[in-house]
Amino acid sequence: MRPGEILHCHEGWVDWGRGGLEVPALEPCVCQDYRERLEKARSLSIPDREKEVLVALCPAGDRVDLTDVFTRDTAVLEETVASLESKELVTADTLSETELTAKGRLVVSDRLDEVND
Repeated sequence: MRPGEILHCHEGWVDWGRGGLEVPALEPCVCQDYRERLEKARSLSIPDREKEVLVALCPAGDRVDLTDVFTRDTAVLEETVASLESKELVTADTLSETELTAKGRLVVSDRLDEVND
């Protein structure tokens, strides 16, 4: 077996009749893809004001109206959301329709302790 295959071995690889394993040819590893995405997400610089927006979006679900959540100046909020969009952490048609991307959810879950400080 190649390194890491023992970790990914599942019942579908077992040939019970022959009593052996049928290891498939190189299949993409979801774990490796996740690790690569996590490394990229961890390399992002996220200031506190951006973290606040990410945390506000996390439990709220889809299409949050950030003007209902924050009392800060709309221009500052728009700048913050634009910065998060450039990092592909949120999508926002307007401030009233902002949501986390998959990458944004990954960042929030990975940095939860840091974000909550």
